[in-house]
Amino acid sequence: MGRKVIDLTLRVEGLGKVYKSHKDSYPTEVLKDINMELEEGEFVALMGPSGSGKTTCLNIFAGLDIPTKGLVEIDGCDISKYSEDEINAFRRQKLGFVFQDFNLLDSLTLQQNIMLPMILENRSYKEMEDKSMDLLNQLDISDIKGKYPYQVSGGEKQRAAIGRALINNPVLIFADEPTGNLDSKASRSIMEYLGKLNRELKCTILMVTHSPECASYCSKVLFIKDGRIDLELIRTSNQKLFYNDLLSYLADNGGGIDEL
Repeated sequence: MGRKVIDLTLRVEGLGKVYKSHKDSYPTEVLKDINMELEEGEFVALMGPSGSGKTTCLNIFAGLDIPTKGLVEIDGCDISKYSEDEINAFRRQKLGFVFQDFNLLDSLTLQQNIMLPMILENRSYKEMEDKSMDLLNQLDISDIKGKYPYQVSGGEKQRAAIGRALINNPVLIFADEPTGNLDSKASRSIMEYLGKLNRELKCTILMVTHSPECASYCSKVLFIKDGRIDLELIRTSNQKLFYNDLLSYLADNGGGIDEL
């Protein structure tokens, strides 16, 4: 008997995306036939060379872009059938986002930035205060909760961004190059926090990354090549051995300097 769709956090079938710029130019087919499933509690990375369609996938999965063809279901919901208002509400209530550039508001403290999605949902102040403090403690930034983004380090900004992504108990967290603007020490710290959230809180995470070290924290890595999923690697060993497997694949498939 097949798996029930509702058991999956994300289901993608036959996804394609074609961009048309000017009427005299040829259309660009970025995604050709993407098929994938993301189970609840998985931590999955999307990898591929620049221009392979990683971020386009993420944008379509999050309802920020519209596919040319194919199906995207999140938590059993076909988001392609939603109106703009419905998809905006779905993103606020069901999805969390962690960006390379943090996307924090400099006019708000770290705690207020974390609370922002709950503010938009008109939650009570006590509920926002309690939930944000729980997350500040989990992310080890409660001592700087009153500081503004321009007063803290990149790693501390990204921890606050993770807290903001978690505040509404999302069914799925999207992370787009979450360590892209961080040094190696801060990058490892952020990946350890994401791994901990996945293990202990069972957060379902889909991350786009060019870094095999970051991808080695995941339970599964999907490689995109020429608009399709080229290979799926499942972690069956410790992180170091999985990292070596990722390096081997990239070396065998012409991984460029940005992948290595």
